[in-house]
Amino acid sequence: MKLAGELSINKVYTNQGDDYVQICVTDVNSRVEFLDVKIDMTTFAEKLCGVSNKTVELEFRNLTEVGKRYESKAFSFSVVMSEFSYNRDKIRDHIKANSRQLLADQGLDQKDGWKIDTYLGSQGSIVGNKVNTHVYRWVAQ
Repeated sequence: MKLAGELSINKVYTNQGDDYVQICVTDVNSRVEFLDVKIDMTTFAEKLCGVSNKTVELEFRNLTEVGKRYESKAFSFSVVMSEFSYNRDKIRDHIKANSRQLLADQGLDQKDGWKIDTYLGSQGSIVGNKVNTHVYRWVAQ
């Protein structure tokens, strides 16, 4: 399988003096970061100079989404604010507990992979009695 990807290389500074280089690989279509490579500074320098066969730490994640296409769209619903007192944590819990029904009310289904984003930190997330967020999913290409 061939994918379009992005590669980022960052030096990570720590208070303990054990700085390292982190290489992250992201699938462009799914927007999923699926591989982190953590390399101590000495090993990174040796790799740049052609020394081979050094073991590095690899962390894979989100592999089920790699190779798929990320879709998202705006999603809003109303709540009775007197029940939540504009408390974002309570509203987030409400979304998690009732996501199947909230999706169904707008003709969407969890079975099709739709998930509701529970991030409510932006200014426009809660306006009056309306909660504004988005739904997302990954679909095969």
